[in-house]
Amino acid sequence: MIGRKPIVALITALCIALMMASITKAEYNLPEAGVTPDSPLYGSDKAAEALQLTLALDPLDKAELHLQFAGERLAEAMVMANHGKFGFVLDPIQEYERNMIGVMKYIALAQEAGEDITEICELVQMATSKHQDVLAEVYAKMPEHTKPVIAHAKAVSARVQEEVAKRLKIGS
Repeated sequence: MIGRKPIVALITALCIALMMASITKAEYNLPEAGVTPDSPLYGSDKAAEALQLTLALDPLDKAELHLQFAGERLAEAMVMANHGKFGFVLDPIQEYERNMIGVMKYIALAQEAGEDITEICELVQMATSKHQDVLAEVYAKMPEHTKPVIAHAKAVSARVQEEVAKRLKIGS
């Protein structure tokens, strides 16, 4: 009988491969919003993401998942802003920040473990460029009193982009 760890590792690898299949080295497209914060299924969607993160064993896999989830949060925020549902925008923006911090945490752990972080860093650079464009679009649609939250997320995105650029330079 096959042990639990190899099965969990295989399922995690397949999930990550499927999610990352749409991302190529040449471009980064924001993922689809999927279930949005105004849906009663939103909590279940986030619980499934938490499970995926728990099952991922490798720091690079966790970094990729955090990046995927960060993009989904931005897509959700954009959909909510486009529909004038401003009360549903700030939570995904703050979740975006937490996911981007997770990206950096797991890139650092992977680098400390001696893993090659070049590919994930290049992907994060492309993604954060797109993320900053999306954040600017959301910022322009939001009421004035909410703009500091979006500006902070944009600053976090810029810091992550700078950090991965430094890590790429160090690795060269």
